[in-house]
Amino acid sequence: MYNKQKTVPYSGTELLIYAIPNSNQGGTGMSKKQIRQIITDLTEKLCRKDFLEKSGLSKKNILMLMNKEHWEEQLIRLIPIKKRVSCRLVFEICEEPLALLGREPEEGWMKFTYQYACHILYPDAEFSKETDRFSAGALFYLEILQYFFNMEREILPYDPLYDFGFLIDEEAGKFETYEEYKRLKETFIKEYIYEMMRLNADVTPFRTLEHIAGVHYVAMTVGRGLWEAGVPIDLALTSGAAAGHDLGKFGCKPNERVPYLHYYYTNQWFNNHSMEYTGHIAANHSTWDLEPENLSVESLVLIYSDFRVKQSRGEDGREITYISSLDEAFNVILSKLDNVDETKLNRYRFVYSKLHDFEDYMRSLGVDVGLDGHPVKRAPLPDISLRNTEQTIESLVFMGIEHNIEIMHRMAAERQFGNLLEAARSEKSWKNVRAYLNIFEEYFTYTNDKQKEQTLGFLYELLMHREGDIRAQAGKLLGHVIARFNAGYRKERPADMPDIAEARVMELWNEYLEMIIRPDHKLTVQQKRRIRYNLKVVLDSVVEYAGAADFHHFLHAFLKWYERGEELEPGEAFVLLDTVHFMPFELFSEEELGRVGRFAIYEADSKEAEVRIAAWRAFKLITAYQPSHPCCKDIAECVMETTVEGDITMTFLQYRVLNNLG
Repeated sequence: MYNKQKTVPYSGTELLIYAIPNSNQGGTGMSKKQIRQIITDLTEKLCRKDFLEKSGLSKKNILMLMNKEHWEEQLIRLIPIKKRVSCRLVFEICEEPLALLGREPEEGWMKFTYQYACHILYPDAEFSKETDRFSAGALFYLEILQYFFNMEREILPYDPLYDFGFLIDEEAGKFETYEEYKRLKETFIKEYIYEMMRLNADVTPFRTLEHIAGVHYVAMTVGRGLWEAGVPIDLALTSGAAAGHDLGKFGCKPNERVPYLHYYYTNQWFNNHSMEYTGHIAANHSTWDLEPENLSVESLVLIYSDFRVKQSRGEDGREITYISSLDEAFNVILSKLDNVDETKLNRYRFVYSKLHDFEDYMRSLGVDVGLDGHPVKRAPLPDISLRNTEQTIESLVFMGIEHNIEIMHRMAAERQFGNLLEAARSEKSWKNVRAYLNIFEEYFTYTNDKQKEQTLGFLYELLMHREGDIRAQAGKLLGHVIARFNAGYRKERPADMPDIAEARVMELWNEYLEMIIRPDHKLTVQQKRRIRYNLKVVLDSVVEYAGAADFHHFLHAFLKWYERGEELEPGEAFVLLDTVHFMPFELFSEEELGRVGRFAIYEADSKEAEVRIAAWRAFKLITAYQPSHPCCKDIAECVMETTVEGDITMTFLQYRVLNNLG
């Protein structure tokens, strides 16, 4: 046995990926030879270079921890595996080796290891600083757990509330998001995500694993059915989003509102691992603020599956997970709601009705929505001329679902979306270009950030289109996309967290202001004028669609241009002055209005007649709106001191300005 007085030094935090061990014990008794083989396998896994580096342990340390006498004696408690491996039992087997690493964490090894695994997903500098001396023990325990969970997975029958039926590489390779999916599966191993969820069930009252696994099971069951029925669904995307949709719950801090904040943390984890497409679906599995008919089929499947996997609490306060019917799930949701007004209740009913239509549609295709392995495909509807009222309505509903699935398939998939944009770019008919713009306007809310940025690039190109109405529509949509970039998908965030989504939107806003006001010098004069002319259209659209909380952020960034008079070329100054006509002065502060007024006064001395006239037109608007504003005194002096004899336009503007000022 061990010399309990001896300790092992360590440091490090890297991670290890290893293969699932081969095992064919089949639940029968195991010989000493087989147990020794397990010890050998475990030792080899722990002696891998990457694990030694992250744990700070040496090969000599590992050999000491894997004392054969101890492990042979203890493993007979676990082997052969006949039921789910207990985290507690594995800990008891590891307890003596862990003692060699020093004293036990105050909260105990099991709870600490769970917290440490959460820390791997959501790093916390303070946690790392305080607990680094225990990291080697936690990693050692996680590796051992991972080994035996893999063995368990090979031996025991599949359990939809415990296991993930991930796609094998050969199957996943058929789908566009294969690379993201492969990365997700690797990360599940590398970051001990499954082990973390199993520990969560042992050291907390929650059963998050059962919910996530259950949602994955329902999603893949109906997803496969849709795929077999010919529906264009990405099963790799479906599986990845379902498996990761609630990972954000492990990122929530104590006293944070998990039901509201876990979407934010889920999105953060996926983005940190460069899985934008999967994360977009995973982080937006609550559809209360979205329109279900405009969601991708992968999103619909996840929302539907999440709707059906419910949890209640037993007498001991621990969660109980079960898969319910859609109707049962809706009633459970309604029973748990408080402070629900009629508007909110109607919203829940609306979403439920859409999911019910989707379920009926899947049932009509022969999808196993009953999850019993015996799907019943409906008989085809009679000829349209012979359908009754109910059948006619049903066929129209299904037709709408199919249409939206096809549209969102083209909008959601990266390759398909790229093809759609290229088709729109190459379109010669202005009528067809308008049709593409209508599609983008209808569905852009439900595309991911990368696709929205691609759309903005396309819309900017259209600002140079030969047809003025196309330019105007593109400009209006460009402003709409920026103003509503995060609409529907903006998640409540922790109080101390920056709004990364907002920061990116402001970056885009500043980029496109620069590109519109200062087009590339390689463009022709005509192209530059067309682009600049639409600044007012873009601004007007942003004003129309930006939420109250966002408007002043957009306005602040825009008005910074009115502080740059000395560096502006005449064309740039003109477009800024021309845009004053579209400014919502009623929303301006006194300082903001003064900034515009001072800019106009500065440009009133321009050598370019076009710019001077634009400046005086701005004078007319400002003085009409607020003649008592301090800047109006300076405007009056500028206007009265200027000689305008012989210039009808300037004479008229002079009269209007002075008349506004009394």
